[in-house]
Amino acid sequence: MVSMRAVTLIAVLGILLGCSSDEPARPVAQSPPKSRSPDVVLISIDTLRADRLGVYGYGKNTSPVIDGFAQEAVLFERHQAQSPLTLPSHTSIFTGRDPDRHGVRSNGTYRLTGAADTMAEVLASQGFTTGAFISANVLNPMFGLDQGFATYAGDFTERGSNVSTPAAATTDRALAWLDGRRSDERLFLFVHYYDPHKPYRAPPRFAFAHPYDAEVAYVDEQIGRLFERLRRDDRFNDALVVITSDHGQSLGEHGVNGHTLVMYQQTLHVPLLLRLPGGAHGGLRISGITRSTDLLPTILHALGVKQALHVDGVDLGPAMSGAAALGERDAYAETLFSEVRALHQRSLVRGRWKLISWYELGPEQRLEAALEQLGAASADRPELQARIPELIKRARSFGADPRQLYDLASDPGEKRNLYTDEPVVAAELEAALIGRKSVAREASTGERHTLSKEMINQLGALGYLITPNR
Repeated sequence: MVSMRAVTLIAVLGILLGCSSDEPARPVAQSPPKSRSPDVVLISIDTLRADRLGVYGYGKNTSPVIDGFAQEAVLFERHQAQSPLTLPSHTSIFTGRDPDRHGVRSNGTYRLTGAADTMAEVLASQGFTTGAFISANVLNPMFGLDQGFATYAGDFTERGSNVSTPAAATTDRALAWLDGRRSDERLFLFVHYYDPHKPYRAPPRFAFAHPYDAEVAYVDEQIGRLFERLRRDDRFNDALVVITSDHGQSLGEHGVNGHTLVMYQQTLHVPLLLRLPGGAHGGLRISGITRSTDLLPTILHALGVKQALHVDGVDLGPAMSGAAALGERDAYAETLFSEVRALHQRSLVRGRWKLISWYELGPEQRLEAALEQLGAASADRPELQARIPELIKRARSFGADPRQLYDLASDPGEKRNLYTDEPVVAAELEAALIGRKSVAREASTGERHTLSKEMINQLGALGYLITPNR
């Protein structure tokens, strides 16, 4: 558990005063009454890419509730996830650390240990009643993210076919939990929606041309149900409310449909909307790079909790208040998808530039050839050999170069690889990634986790390719 000196929560901070230096002045919303400390509501919409929301520029009406919420929230335009995988990314949200620091580097094969300090543990130590409502087995409590939650509810099992929960059922569970709360309890409510993830199964009333959009609209409706209840209970106005995602989804870009194996912006650029108590700075948009690791320090500072934690993120409060600019900062991400090291990738966004590195391959190696060599050398691993043809097919589908450099300002779709055209930039970003790998890191708070055959099959049903440990 967290060890820190307890402090008195305060409801109004300096970040709630003033306005951003790059935005026109606007009236500051009414501050919450000092008699009540803010509740915290964190909503994670699994597999939601930012550009499928109206408030991020999408032309279809997929998100009326979220778009309306944005008028009361601060919107971060360049928010980056730290992994295109559900478990590592949520671990970054809850610990404020990058995957190579917290040590949970893939779905299913790692777990967070008790040595980690999590958002729920910190808030529980400050007197919050903590409840989490989970929609997919990939966040099963066996993987460690239940630390600090008095309630951690979902359809968790190692057997059977029920591997994910529809958004309406998850909302029902959260509302039932709210039924049992006293009005004077300080709440930390975490709601995880899974529906934008495959398989797409939104109710027929959501008539969109693409089933992914229908899923987004379905979750948006359920968030509306949750907000309606918080308002009825007189909790919404005074609460700190966050809407974000763990990662996005490729929908045919680069020849890919999915997310686990690719590091393009379709999988890493996710929404972040943060509503301060009283709706302070509502409608403000911040254009600098932010990261999932920033959420923990931002939430704790906004509550007046003096953290004593090792985090990679920073408090975004000064940027929201206009007291300081975000400044130049890197956004790191990685995917250690499966046991096949040739598939491991890292990326770094710095300013307008983004580098993607298949770092187990040399700059001139081809992924397809490396996988073919791996198959030939794996005669003693039939379970791995059986998966190699599928992996080669995926590699062919988007013909990934082992080093890719993109100018996101002029080429947001990442269609022109400038790795050889911009050698100085490429070398700088490559050196930064190599430095992360070579510099001695703090002791990891993650550990390897051996799955049962049933759990392997369930994660496979969700689209996650898990190669059993040797």
